Amino acid sequence: MIRALLTVVALAPAIAIAQSSVNELQRASDRAQQTHDQAATVDTAVFDLNSVEVRPEFPGGEVAMFTYISKHFKYPAMAVDEGISGRIYLEFVIRASGQVTDVVAKRGLNAVLDAEAVRVIRSMPWWIPGRHKGRAVAVRYTLPINCVLPK
Repeated sequence: MIRALLTVVALAPAIAIAQSSVNELQRASDRAQQTHDQAATVDTAVFDLNSVEVRPEFPGGEVAMFTYISKHFKYPAMAVDEGISGRIYLEFVIRASGQVTDVVAKRGLNAVLDAEAVRVIRSMPWWIPGRHKGRAVAVRYTLPINCVLPK
């Protein structure tokens, strides 16, 4: 009985150190989870174009983007026949990877012209992503496209 009591007394400091280590590991795990949760929120958040430190950029800049759009936009025959022209406002998201997603016509002209504009934006190459606080982030982008009848 005395031996068992002496063994427990002798092991008490080791048990206390082990319990302390377990508590430290739990606190470290909790901090890591909290950091992960915050990072996940930033990774899934979509920022407004005016709220990021560095805006996303089409490879080659704005002129290259409009050149790409004009080169790839095929004016639908139905829109030509009906004489439809004007401006379409498209909204899309440039992901942290640079991929263009979630393309929608926010204010369109005609279903056929809107669909063609959406097709062209979806076909764009990946952009240089926007940055906020040193990290690449997803950014919502609104782009007006002028549809002018071909001559």
